[in-house]
Amino acid sequence: MVTVVAKWKFKQGQLENARPILNQLVSATRSESGNICYDLYHSANDPEQILLFEQYSDDAAFAEHRSSRHFQSLAIGYLIPLLENRTVQVFKQC
Repeated sequence: MVTVVAKWKFKQGQLENARPILNQLVSATRSESGNICYDLYHSANDPEQILLFEQYSDDAAFAEHRSSRHFQSLAIGYLIPLLENRTVQVFKQC
């Protein structure tokens, strides 16, 4: 299993603009055959920050997600440019 923890800090005022696209990304990702979990959390301390908690069945499923049309168009093409900062950590099950 592959677990991904990503923190996205949106530029001031951009998170509200991003919400409909985030909802589309969540829905599309959850329908991927190798996706186990794809959840968004809002920071209790920072209204412009979210945490994405993702789990995939294996490396191939994670690679499929990253190359999917919805990830490329929604995340890379639309959401990433709205970010001030982004960190991504990938973990593998022990």
